[in-house]
Amino acid sequence: MHLANGVSPELVSLFNQAARLSRVGRHEDALSTWERLFSPEGVWSEADTLAASPCFLAVAAMRRAWVLMDLGRFDEARERFERGLLPRLLDLLPASERFDYWFSYGNTLAELGELEEADAALGRAICVAMSDLNDNRRAARAWSRLLDIATDQHAWGFLAREGEAAASWAASAGEPSLEVSALWRRALALRVLGREAEAHDALLRIRALAETLGLREARAAVELALRAV
Repeated sequence: MHLANGVSPELVSLFNQAARLSRVGRHEDALSTWERLFSPEGVWSEADTLAASPCFLAVAAMRRAWVLMDLGRFDEARERFERGLLPRLLDLLPASERFDYWFSYGNTLAELGELEEADAALGRAICVAMSDLNDNRRAARAWSRLLDIATDQHAWGFLAREGEAAASWAASAGEPSLEVSALWRRALALRVLGREAEAHDALLRIRALAETLGLREARAAVELALRAV
């Protein structure tokens, strides 16, 4: 692992073992291995490892939180994201890892039904993607996940508002797939809310995009939707 310079071979071995177990779906075994890595009776010294490679510990702590997410133990995952080593060391992580932190934290909050908090966390992921990584694809991924969460939670007012925000961002960032998807979500939300004129406008914008981009299936779908509005 590239962040493990100066870390004991025993810790690196446990890290790699836990990662392999996660990859093959053995999440309980992976969690046990992560706990061994962090055990005060184990092979590590927090002070020594922090001095040698704080990023190693932060990444390991995040991987442990991921396993808790995989196991559906979202309250415990939230605890790991909010307290302990991980938030303390977050600013030392490379930008790609910080994106993963905010993205994963946002998903954890969403699973707990905390839409506004998830929105804030995913917003931080978008900021890292744009400002630190110059990576519109990662930003689009976070936007898309936020819209999925709002749809799953039937948060129609939120979805109507954030669908417009996502579509506007996607248009400026050159991400047409997200723009079309965001406008679809906005149109759906507006129809549920009974705001038919605004839903019609969103569908017209989708039709124009579909024509410009040559998206035949999207064009056919929007024509059907327009006849139903």
